[in-house]
Amino acid sequence: MNIHLESFYSLYGIVKDVQKRIVEGSLSHSEVAVEVERVNNEEQDASDGCGSDNGQFTVILRDAWCSTVVSVGDNVSIVLFSTDTRPPYIVSESSASYLIVHPSYMLTATNISTSFHCIRRSILSTFLSSSESNLYALMGQMRHRLFEYGSSLPFDYTKAVASPYIIHNCHKFILSLIRESTHAIYEVGADLCYVYESLHACIPGIIEWIVSLHQDNSSLKKVDLCEDSVWCPSLGLKGVIDMTCEVETKDGILRVPVEIKTGKEDPISHSAQVYLYSLMLASFHGNHSLLSPSQKVSSVLVYLKSEPLNISKFYQTAHNDILNELNSGAKGPYIDKVLSMIRIRSEAILAHRGSFLIKRFKPLQHLYLSNIVLRRNLLATYILRVKGGLGLDRNCQESEDIEDLLSFSQRIDEAYQGLSLPEECGNAVFCSQCGCYPLCKLLSLSKSYGDNEAREATGIDKETTDPSQLNSPGQSNLSITYFKKWVCVD
Repeated sequence: MNIHLESFYSLYGIVKDVQKRIVEGSLSHSEVAVEVERVNNEEQDASDGCGSDNGQFTVILRDAWCSTVVSVGDNVSIVLFSTDTRPPYIVSESSASYLIVHPSYMLTATNISTSFHCIRRSILSTFLSSSESNLYALMGQMRHRLFEYGSSLPFDYTKAVASPYIIHNCHKFILSLIRESTHAIYEVGADLCYVYESLHACIPGIIEWIVSLHQDNSSLKKVDLCEDSVWCPSLGLKGVIDMTCEVETKDGILRVPVEIKTGKEDPISHSAQVYLYSLMLASFHGNHSLLSPSQKVSSVLVYLKSEPLNISKFYQTAHNDILNELNSGAKGPYIDKVLSMIRIRSEAILAHRGSFLIKRFKPLQHLYLSNIVLRRNLLATYILRVKGGLGLDRNCQESEDIEDLLSFSQRIDEAYQGLSLPEECGNAVFCSQCGCYPLCKLLSLSKSYGDNEAREATGIDKETTDPSQLNSPGQSNLSITYFKKWVCVD
């Protein structure tokens, strides 16, 4: 793939015509011609880059890009990585140009990457926000905060006190984290000893990360930013990057996104996420060399391993020891044992006898990135159609008029009957951990049977509204009609 990334440039416009046509000399290959009327942009007009005749230009979609769902009247942007080209603009798997559909609707890189497991979940989660916490999300947030704090601590590799210093400070930070998250810990029903040991088990991996930044042979040099918020309207993307780090390359120092993961490795969604972060950083900061095919590193995935300590089962006073330390700072025998175990693991790292961290250096693959952007377009199209069908994209004001409320209720019922969503993923593991599952199941049931039939098929009673027992026919008490209207309250 011969791609030359000279600069980043984008053109905005409104689709005026879409035509599918057969490529000349081939009966098996087709392309899509999209006629776009350019929307003026002051920044673009000030530049003497790409031009178009009479305010219109043509975009030719080829290869997998022919599947792009684009209609007359859609807002689009064409993203170019060279100002040397002139219309028509070719968007294909062999080019680094992208057609972004509905760029004003910005999706997060996380939402797009998780859609490769279940696109239906990614769609529903955009307009169904749940305040209900779960243990996995809570522990992930706490580990992220601990890792970012530990990474900011000074470290002198030559001093023997460096490791105890980091352990001591991380220990104090863990105590403050637990105090802040007390309500959330009890809300999810987490065992306090499990939370305490899981957070402390991350400390050796944090030390290993800090040590790797200070080694002479490391390509990673230093942490530049933490929690870097990046918005890219031309790409229809937004996100919060865990860290940006400086990486030494043959062309000099390069800033790359670093994503911290505290769970299992997921090559598909995790790679998609950091590829999008690389694209966003390149466009946001104008660092186009980040997308060069010759770069061996465009992003880094860091997996923080926290091997279970399993100490609390040997100490009956473990829970009380933690409470005493949180309240008075007193350390009981259980606390001393936990810290002793962390010191042993940390010494093993410094002596190169153990590892609690995995780093994946990811070179950018443009073919994959092209397909990820295609997925972003598909998600945006689906989401806007769903929101449009449910009336959620309208600027509706509160109304006390009973006729308006009845009209809204009737419109919602009609919209759900004609709602078009992808099929359920059918993966029991993902569904069991999905916050959108109750609504997802409701939509499937009401679509197949209708409200009354679905209620009978699942033993649902219209008097109650508890979705927690949805998976247990005959035991759940849930009103389909109630929840279909409730989810439309924006």
